[in-house]
Formats: sequence, C-alpha cells, structure tokens
Amino acid sequence: MIRRILVPLDGSWLAEEAIPLASELARLSNVPILLLRVVDYMRLERYGVNALALEWTSVEPLLTEELAQARDYLDEIKNRLATDGFTADARVRQGRVAREIVAMSQQDDLIVMASHGRGGLSRWLLGSVAEDVLRHSNCPVLLVKNSASAKATVDTSAAAD
Repeated sequence: MIRRILVPLDGSWLAEEAIPLASELARLSNVPILLLRVVDYMRLERYGVNALALEWTSVEPLLTEELAQARDYLDEIKNRLATDGFTADARVRQGRVAREIVAMSQQDDLIVMASHGRGGLSRWLLGSVAEDVLRHSNCPVLLVKNSASAKATVDTSAAAD
C-alpha cells in the first residue's frame, strides 16, 4: 500500500510534467505528496559540471542562493497543490541527486518522476538520475516520459517515412 508520493523536481518544466500524474494518483489513493529538490553543488546551474573546479569560498554563496531559490520554488508548487486540495510537503536536500532521492524515499512510497529523455553523449556525461533511482530505490518508481522526448520520437519516425 502506498502511503506517500515522492515527486523529485529539478526546477525544469520537464520535471514538472510528473506533477499532474502524481496529483491524480495522490487523489485516488488519498495520500500526501512530498516534493523534493536536491541541490548538487557539483551541478550548480551557473557552472554545470565545472562547479567542482571552483574553490569552496566562491561556491558557498552560490550554494546558499541556490538552496533559497529551491525552497521558494517548492513552496510555490506546494501552495498551488494546496489550493487544489492536496496535502503536500516540500523538502530541499544537498548532495548527489539520485542518492538523495533514494535516501528520502521510504519503502511504502511511490516515486513519480519525469525522465528527461537524454541519450547518447549527454547521458554518458551527465548520467541518468532516473536510471540511478530505478536501480537503487527500495520502493516503486513511476517514470513519466516527457512530452519533448515523445514529440522527438514522433518527429523522428515521421521523418523516416
């Protein structure tokens, strides 16, 4: 039995595509939603994977700002869900994204997250958070294929005809 739906978000519209399905499942199951944003200092938006090369003294203010923005972002979504009648909580954690998602989950949770649909070199360089969560999670994981990759798949097959 599912007792909570965990929705990891990274601030992108792609990740937010998991919210409607998570909300519907929460409504049908009468369970709360936990919104989670993980701030990985190695992947700060401004510096991408190069953030690790920066000295801590220069990263610390950026990390503090990123954490504050993450809290504000989740609070906005939490308030939107509350307006729609859902019980929601929001948490911000620091660390490696997939590891923190798995650590935050409990055995009776359902993780509902969007897959960004990266492939090839991008996936190899950045890794797949969704794949890591699937591999290491102790609870069920429901991946929502984002509309951009679904359109790309349709467009590619249409171009082949």
